[in-house]
Formats: sequence, structure tokens, C-alpha cells
Amino acid sequence: MTPAPTAQKIYTEPPGYALEDAAARALERLYRPEDVARQLGVGRSLVWRLMKDGTLPYCHVGRFRRISGRAVAQFIEQRMADTSRVPAAAGREAG
Repeated sequence: MTPAPTAQKIYTEPPGYALEDAAARALERLYRPEDVARQLGVGRSLVWRLMKDGTLPYCHVGRFRRISGRAVAQFIEQRMADTSRVPAAAGREAG
């Protein structure tokens, strides 16, 4: 006879662990340019232009180009830093 099943110890993850794990997986994932365009809310042609001029790094996987989640995150961080340095009155004409 097989022994009766015993109560299994339930493992609970610390708060925020699953979120951190998901964020880490997203950084390591490779995305198609179309996916990145959707994430950024821009057109595909802009993503291709950013890749071509070296602003958005990519890698080749076979004959396809893929962009790492880390590259997208760094691109966004850089843009946020650039935006925060713009003076409040920039673009306004003195009147």
C-alpha cells in the first residue's frame, strides 16, 4: 500500500516578488520592432529609424532584428532624463 498523502507545506512568495520576477523577465525578453512601437505608442517606421541611427540598439536573430527589453527600458530612461533637463519655458516665445 502507498502511504497516505501528507499535508504539503504551502510556499508563499514575499510581497512584490512575482512583480519583480515579471519585470526581470521582461528586461531579458527580445521584442519585434512592431511590439516596441506598440509599447512606446509610436509608429513602426520611427522604431526602424531609431534602430538605423543607433539610438535603439538591436540584435540579429537569424534574419530578424530583435530589441531587448533592457534596451527599451534604457531608451525610455534616457528620454525621461532628456525631458527633465528641458527648461520650463522652452518652446515659448518671450512676450
